[in-house]
Formats: sequence, C-alpha cells, structure tokens
Amino acid sequence: MSYQFQLKQFRFSQNSPNTTGSAAIPIGTIIPTVLAHFQIHTNRDDSVQLVGNVGWRADGDGVSNFVSVLFEILRGNTVIYSASDSAVSEKDNLRLTPLSHIDSGFTSSGDVTYTLRATTEFPANPTASTAIGPISLYGKRIDTDK
Repeated sequence: MSYQFQLKQFRFSQNSPNTTGSAAIPIGTIIPTVLAHFQIHTNRDDSVQLVGNVGWRADGDGVSNFVSVLFEILRGNTVIYSASDSAVSEKDNLRLTPLSHIDSGFTSSGDVTYTLRATTEFPANPTASTAIGPISLYGKRIDTDK
C-alpha cells in the first residue's frame, strides 16, 4: 500500500523583520497573548502541518528568577497543541521555542483560523517574560490520496 501526499496550500504569519529583538511583546499571565494567526482552507480528510517558533526572554519578577511560559496553538477557539518552556532570568534567559503539530480530523470543508498564543505560567507577573522575536507560525495543507 502506498500513499501520496500533495501540498495544496501554504499560509503563514511572522514578525517583520523576523529577527531577535524585532518585537517587545509582554507575555500575559491571566489572558493569553496572541503572537500570530492565519487562516487556511481545509477539506474533509485533509491534514495541516503546523510549524512555529517564538523567540522570548525571561525577565523574572525581582523575586523569582525562574520563568515558565505556556505556548498554545488553537484551531478556532479550541487548543489543539500546547508546550511549556522555561528559562532562568539571570543566566541563559534567551529562548527560541520550536513548535510542531499535525492537525487532522476535519469533518467538513471550510476556512480554519489557527492562532499561536503564549501565557506566562510562573511567576504570576505580567512583566516576567517578553516575546522578542523571531515569531513565526505557518501551515501547510496536505491532501492525502490513498
């Protein structure tokens, strides 16, 4: 049995310029901070390969040097992927967090919005972490012909 996959559509969202230091977006603690989003058309039985990365800095809060950030990818309003990353603000405080997920299980055809967002998990201080770039999220819609 062989499978053939065909790239049908490519969409992306990225910072411009997409370099370290090109952004200064505080990552919230209660309300997630949206970092990127795009819309792509899907059909039944399609898959979408999602890839992203976020350059961020652990700033700490003056009490704790440990900072943890939760990254989430949403399809519409539903979280379909999440990953945590952490850093210590007084040393090794710069991070580039890679994200990767295959989304499938579409029941009908239509446009889908994907959103990348981040929330500072610890400490509970809205200035403890900052997205500094690069920031990217892209999706490749793949048609599967069995």
